[in-house]
Amino acid sequence: MATNVSNASGNDSSADEEDMPYARGQEILHSQLIDEHPDISLPKDFEHFLHVGSNNLGAVNVLCRDQQKSFDEVVARRVRRLPKPPDTPLADEKHTNRPAPKFLTTTPSTPRTLSRQASSSSNSSRGIPRTPSVRLFRNFLRGDTPRRKGKEDIQIAIQEAIEAIEQNHIQRLSELLESESVDANACDNDGHTLLDLAVMLNQVGCAKLLQLYGGVETEAYGDPKVRERRLEVLLRAKQIALGKILDDIKAGARNLYQEHEENRILCERSVSLYRKWYKVFRSAGKPAAPSSIKLTSSSSNAITVQIGDVLDHGGAVVTKFKVLWSDNPSFQDANHIFIPAVVSEFTLTDLPQSQPCYVRAASCNMTGTGPAIQSTPPFLVPSSWREIDGLPSRLTLLETQLDNTEEELVRNSFLLRRPLSKKFNKSSGSSIKLTKPTKRGLYLAGCIFDRDNPKTVLSNFGTLPCVLIDDDTSTHTNSDGMQFIQMLSFSWRIARYIPYVTGDVSSLVFRRRVGDVVTFLQQQTGVTDLGYLYYQPVIEECGATVLVVSCGVSPSEIKSNLSWSQTSSLQDGSNLTASIMYVIDYAQGCLSPISSGLHLASVFPHNTVNGLRISTPKSKPNFLPYLFLRSSQHVSKDEWMFFRRSVPLSASERSGTATHGNDLAQHIVEAVPKLLSQSSVAEDNFQEYRLYTPEVIELSSCTSLVVLVPDTKYSLETVAVARPQAPSHITLSSKSLELLIWGYFQPEAIQRYTRLWISATTHLLSLRYSLRKVLGAEAAGIQSLLQVAEEAVETLDQAWQHLQLFSDLIRWCKNSSESDEPKTLSFADLKKKVRLQPETPQQNDVNETPNRAIFRLSTNIQGKGLLTVYAQSPDDNEILLRHKIQVPHMASASLVVKALMEEMQSTMDNEDVALCLVSHTGKQKRIAEGCRPLLMQAQWEDEQAKLVLITR
Repeated sequence: MATNVSNASGNDSSADEEDMPYARGQEILHSQLIDEHPDISLPKDFEHFLHVGSNNLGAVNVLCRDQQKSFDEVVARRVRRLPKPPDTPLADEKHTNRPAPKFLTTTPSTPRTLSRQASSSSNSSRGIPRTPSVRLFRNFLRGDTPRRKGKEDIQIAIQEAIEAIEQNHIQRLSELLESESVDANACDNDGHTLLDLAVMLNQVGCAKLLQLYGGVETEAYGDPKVRERRLEVLLRAKQIALGKILDDIKAGARNLYQEHEENRILCERSVSLYRKWYKVFRSAGKPAAPSSIKLTSSSSNAITVQIGDVLDHGGAVVTKFKVLWSDNPSFQDANHIFIPAVVSEFTLTDLPQSQPCYVRAASCNMTGTGPAIQSTPPFLVPSSWREIDGLPSRLTLLETQLDNTEEELVRNSFLLRRPLSKKFNKSSGSSIKLTKPTKRGLYLAGCIFDRDNPKTVLSNFGTLPCVLIDDDTSTHTNSDGMQFIQMLSFSWRIARYIPYVTGDVSSLVFRRRVGDVVTFLQQQTGVTDLGYLYYQPVIEECGATVLVVSCGVSPSEIKSNLSWSQTSSLQDGSNLTASIMYVIDYAQGCLSPISSGLHLASVFPHNTVNGLRISTPKSKPNFLPYLFLRSSQHVSKDEWMFFRRSVPLSASERSGTATHGNDLAQHIVEAVPKLLSQSSVAEDNFQEYRLYTPEVIELSSCTSLVVLVPDTKYSLETVAVARPQAPSHITLSSKSLELLIWGYFQPEAIQRYTRLWISATTHLLSLRYSLRKVLGAEAAGIQSLLQVAEEAVETLDQAWQHLQLFSDLIRWCKNSSESDEPKTLSFADLKKKVRLQPETPQQNDVNETPNRAIFRLSTNIQGKGLLTVYAQSPDDNEILLRHKIQVPHMASASLVVKALMEEMQSTMDNEDVALCLVSHTGKQKRIAEGCRPLLMQAQWEDEQAKLVLITR
C-alpha cells in the first residue's frame, strides 16, 4: 500500500515518533516533501530500508538525497562488530610500502538498534561470517597483538645497523642491538658480518660494541690477503653485472631502469667500502702486545688467564688475542686459541695435572698478529693444596653420611613429612593466641620487617606478634630445648609435622608445643620462613624470656591480618620493642652478600663456662672478620707449601710454579695489618699471629678462607662471660656460628641436616617413652627401632664433625704451640720471606704455532675496562693530572664524570664540570651524554686527542 510521507504526520504522529529511534528520522517524518513516486513503499525504519528496499534505490534517488546522512549512520551501525580503529595508522611508511587502511567512522548504538542489527545481519547475505580468518583480521585491525617481523623488516633493521656503523653512530647501533631488532652476526648482501664492516671501516667503538653482543668476524678474514681478494672479486662482479644491464638498456630494453639504479647504488657502496678499507689497511701496522698477562690457578686442572689492555693498536682496531700455551718453554707444538678483544679473563680447562703450562699472548688486527708477550709468572702448574695431605672435602663426607642416614630413616618411616592441611590444627593448639610478654615464661616473637623499608614491621597492638611457649622457663631453657629451637630455625617448614609425634614425656610435649607455636605464628604473619633466630633472648623485667626471629619480606607478597607500623610508634616500654632495631640489624647483616673469591679471616676464641664462643662482627654476624685477597678461590700446591715450611723449598720439592706462593703471601702480608686493626688488635701484637695451615676452608665452589689465629699458647682458663674482641663485635657459640656460616654458603645441606636431626631425635624420644609402657614381643620390636634411631643420631653427630671448624682449629692451635717445631710461619717470618717484587719474566716473540688443540674454554666477559681521563689540578687549572678509572664498556659520559668525581673525592656538583675532548691543537669539543667514552678511547688515541674533565 502506497503511503505519502505527509500523511504520516496525522493523528498517529505521537505513536510513530516513539517507534523512531533516531532524531534525524523524526525530522524527516515531519518534513514536507514532494512524493514523485507514490507507488513505491517507503518504510519508517531506515535500517530496514537498507536491506529490504535496496533494490529500489534507483527509483527513490530523489528521496535519498535528503536522507544521505541518516544512511551513513545506518551503514556505520551495520558494521558495528568491527573493532574501533586505532588513533594512529597501523602502516609505518618506514617499514612497509602499503597505505594505511581507511576505517569507517562509527557512532554508539542503542540496545534497540543493536538487536535490530543482529536480526537483520543474520538474515542478510552481506553479514560478516564469524570464521577464524575474520577473527585474525579483527586482531590485526585492533593492533593489540605484536606483528611478526618479516624478511622486509629484518632487512630494513640490518640496513639501519650498517648505516650506523658507516656513520659511527654507536648510540643508534646500541639501541638496535639492545632491542634485538638486529642480530650482532647479521650479514649484508655480500656476506660481510656487521663486525667485518666495523673492522674494515676502523670504527673502534662499533667493533667493541658488536663483540660485547657476541659478534664475530668471518674466519677466513684472519688472512689479510683473503679479505683483499674477496673485496676485489665482489667489486668486479658488481661492475660486470652493471655493465650488462647498461648494454641491455642501450639495446632497447625499457624495463631495466630501476634494476640499473639499484645495482649502481650497490656498486658505488662497494667502491666506497673498498677505498676506505684500503686506506686503513695501507696506513696501519701490526699492534703491540697486551700490557700484561697474569696467570692464576683456578682448579687442579685449570688456569685462569687475565689479559691487559693494548696500548698501541697499530692504527686499526684490535679484534682478538692469540693465546698460546704449551708444556715446553720453547713452545714447540704449542696449542693456540683466538679470544675476542673484549674478553679480559678466561679459563683454560682440562689441562694435564702436575705439568707446567707456559702461556703467551699476542694482539691481532686486520694486518695480522703482533708480537707475543710472556705471562706473569712465565708458567703455572695446575695443582691443588689437597695434594699435600690428600684431605677430602668436608662437604663430600657430609653428603655421604647424610645419604646413608636419610635412607635408613625412610626405611623405618622416621622422617617427619606427614601432609597436613593449610589450616591451623586448633585441637592441638587451642590455647595458642597472640599475647604480650607481661608474665614469666618462654615466648616466641616474630620481627617481620619490610626489606625495602626496615623501619616498618608487622605489629600487634603496639608490639611485635608474640606467642607463649611455656609458663616455666627453668625446665626448657636448657641446652637441649634451645638446641632444638636453633635447629628448627634452619628448617621452619618441618614445624607443622612435629605435633603429630605421640608421647607424654616432657621433652616431647615441649617440642609439640614449639611446633604448634611456630605454625600459629606462620599463619598469623603469613610468612613460612621466619628467618634468623636472634643470637640472645630478650629478658623482660617481669622475668619473661623472649626468643625473637626476624626476616625481611615484601608487604605485597604476604597476606596477614596484622598491621604494618613504624618502629618509632612501638613504644610500650618493654625490652622487646627497645630491641627491635638490633634484631633487624642482625637479620640484615646475616643476609648481606659476601663476594666470591679467596678471603683472609681471623678467629678470636673465648672459652667460657657455657662452651667455646667466637667473636664475630655485628655487620656480618654469620661470618668471621675477613678481608678480600683475590677473585680466584683456588690455592695451588706450591702456594700452600710456601706457608707450610719455615725454610724455602728445594728445587726437587718444587712442583714447578714460578712464583712458589710469593704473590699470595704478599697479599696476605698486606692484608693482615688491616684485618687486625679492624678487630682492635694493637699494632705491637701483629707479630703474634700466624696462619692455620692444615687446610684451606672451602665454603663453596667459589668462596674459600685462609684463617689467621693467635700465635700464643691457647689458654684453657675458663671465664664466666666472653667479652667481644672489639666494640663492633659480638660473641656467638661455636656451633651457632658454624651453623650460620654453613647455612649461608650451603643452605640445602644444612636444611637437610637439621631436618634429619629433628626427625631422628624426636622419634628417639618417642620410642623411649613407648618402650616404658610395653613388654614382651612388642617391646622387642620397639627396642630394634630404638636402636635404629640411636644409630641415626650417632651418625648425624659424626657427620657434623666434618663441619666443625673451630674445634679443629683450637685443637691444632694448642698442639702446635706445645710443639718445639713450628709447622707454619709467623707473621714476622712471613714478612721477611716474601719478596717485594716477583721475578721478571722473559719475553720472546712467538707468532706461529703448527698445532691446534681441542679443549673446553670457559670465558668470563668482564664488562669493564680502564679509561684514561685528565682532570685539572685543584692547585693550578693549567696543570692536567692523569686518572685511570675502571668503568663498564657501556658507561655513558655522565657515569664517567660521576666515577671520576668519586676517584678525585671532589665535592663539586656534576653540573659544574664538563667532559670534553681536547685535540693536539688545543681545540675543545664537549662529549655528548649518550657517548660511550671507553668504546671510543682507542680511536681518540689514534687521533692524538685527550679526554679532559674541565671545570666550567
